[in-house]
Amino acid sequence: MRSMGQFGVVVTFFPCAGGEPLRLEALVDTGSAYTIVPRSIFQTLGCATSRSQRVRLADGRGDEWPLALVEVECEGRRTVTPVLGAPPDASVLLGVVTLEELGLGIDPVSRRLVPVEFYQAAAHVVTA
Repeated sequence: MRSMGQFGVVVTFFPCAGGEPLRLEALVDTGSAYTIVPRSIFQTLGCATSRSQRVRLADGRGDEWPLALVEVECEGRRTVTPVLGAPPDASVLLGVVTLEELGLGIDPVSRRLVPVEFYQAAAHVVTA
């Protein structure tokens, strides 16, 4: 059963060496920090692994997954974001880091993504 913070959206993943983008249904998951794809998709994207990342799964187990920077698009917004290569049976998840980089937030009542304003820490910004 999905929680109030989970629902599906279409995300486009752009291969690092060019080629046809992959449009995939992803589960928006506010409990996931990074965006996750199964390793077969991770490998299809052809992006260089920048490091391995320790992850803690919902059942408490720990693991280490490869991480790469991948260009993604959702709701007409594009960014380069960290993506983890998960085991083959994993769902595609859109994590909160990617949502923040896209400037998108969650409307949990309507179960959709919405543009958000960013709040800056500076009380006064000098403009030229």
